[in-house]
Amino acid sequence: MDIESALISKIGNKNDLMKLMDEQITVSFFELHGNIYKEILEHYKSYGVAPERDTICSVFPDFKFTESNEPLDFFIAAIKKRHKKNIYNQGLAEVIQLMKTDIDAAEVKMQQTLRKSQNEISTGVDVDIRTSGDSRKEDYLSKKGFAGVDGISSGWYGLDNLTCGFHPGELYCLIGTPKAGKSWLLSQVAHHVWWEERKPTLVLTREMSPGQMRKRFDAIHCGISYSSLRKGLLTKEEEERYFQYLDDIKNDPVPFIFLGYSLTDSASPTVSSIVPKVERYLMDGGMLFVDGIYMLDDDQGESDWRGITNVSKDLKGLSQRYEISTFCTTQAQIQGKGYIPDMENIAYGKYIAQYVDGLLSTSRSPEDRLAEMAWVHMLAQREGEVGDFPINFAFDPIDFSQKAVKTVEQDTYEDYEL
Repeated sequence: MDIESALISKIGNKNDLMKLMDEQITVSFFELHGNIYKEILEHYKSYGVAPERDTICSVFPDFKFTESNEPLDFFIAAIKKRHKKNIYNQGLAEVIQLMKTDIDAAEVKMQQTLRKSQNEISTGVDVDIRTSGDSRKEDYLSKKGFAGVDGISSGWYGLDNLTCGFHPGELYCLIGTPKAGKSWLLSQVAHHVWWEERKPTLVLTREMSPGQMRKRFDAIHCGISYSSLRKGLLTKEEEERYFQYLDDIKNDPVPFIFLGYSLTDSASPTVSSIVPKVERYLMDGGMLFVDGIYMLDDDQGESDWRGITNVSKDLKGLSQRYEISTFCTTQAQIQGKGYIPDMENIAYGKYIAQYVDGLLSTSRSPEDRLAEMAWVHMLAQREGEVGDFPINFAFDPIDFSQKAVKTVEQDTYEDYEL
């Protein structure tokens, strides 16, 4: 039986067509009659109904409808299975060829094939709000018991108040101009998640070596001068504290892993290449940190806005599939008004924004630099509010903690901090 013609023959009305759309059946699933399915979708887009058989025959006179007693769901499952098989046949053929010359490239191709299958063979999820009342009560009471923060805290109460914490399946992105301190702030949040929240933590960076990132992390943990640590000029007390910390973490049961990629590496990191590391370290929950998503190559080989769109979409999909939280950084093209990068200044911002759950930026005016402080701004959020808060931005010693902001009462300004 011709699966494609039988499937098309089952589209008798708008609800049938919407069923296929919910099941994410696209033109790429068809080998012979993709042009007919495309015409059906165009007809629905123009008129809001599925075309009659006579309409289809007038455009495609050679097409033969197939009668069957099997339900629509039967043919949806059949065409999904065939499409998955085609994806694997093509992908595995390329894997076999790559194994002859480059086993690492073969592994990446295997992950790309798996990701393509997972992305394309999916099903829409309908939720009936009348059900699951008890679980929603429990969810509310859980939030109430933790002052609204029911996810992984960031270490900044201003951010936690806006987000209620980082949750499984969520993707947050911090933007800033070059040298604005994005990597430092990512390291600060990662350290808090690992040390205070006791969550497995995976950090991917391509701009610095793991050794450089370790030194930054050590300075944050010990509250010491990064410059003194890097130059070997710690005081005796700082040195003792630093060495004690290094001894203490040797047997720490919670993993904290840096994945380092040089800009000169022949095998560039992709979202697919991260999957084995996620499966190894984060299967029991935790957070993934990606320093510079613009440094990741697209699994589908696209560049510019298409590439960054695919990378953002894949990171969101990775977060949902493995039920982890992901925090990443990217570049601002130019500085916005008042030194704050905004939505218009993000490199390919409108393509990133559609997949992230929260979009943050960081800014430092000349006055902020003199005061050793910075601002974190929540520009947009899928759920929750927007807002901003100040943080310390000191390096001798390291201090990126949130600054206290007191409310001005009446005419008293003595205790007010910016």
